[in-house]
This record gives sequence, structure tokens and C-alpha cells, in this order.
Amino acid sequence: MKKIGTLPLIGLAVMAVLSFANFSGSSIAGLAVIVGIIFFFVAKKLEKQTARASGLDFRSI
Repeated sequence: MKKIGTLPLIGLAVMAVLSFANFSGSSIAGLAVIVGIIFFFVAKKLEKQTARASGLDFRSI
């Protein structure tokens, strides 16, 4: 199993905090989706993954 890098862990932590923000009364949980999408593409670019390696191979669908 491949080791998870630091950047994806930071993204997961930010998404978790935003997801549980509704419990404190703020309505910013929807930002977790946007943060996840941004972190996905940033991590993909930094790791220099191809579309096929990252799971975005539309030809196989």
C-alpha cells in the first residue's frame, strides 16, 4: 500500500473540520467539497500523475 503524502492529509483534515462546522452553528460545510476538489487537482499536479493514474480516465467509462 502506498504511503499517503502530507498534502492529501492536510486536505482531509481541512475537509473534516469544514464538514463538522455545522455542529457549531456555521453553514460552511459545503466548502468541504470545493476544498476537496482543489486539493485533488493540486496534489495531482504536484505528484505529476497522469489522468489514468489519478482515476480520471474517461475512456474506460
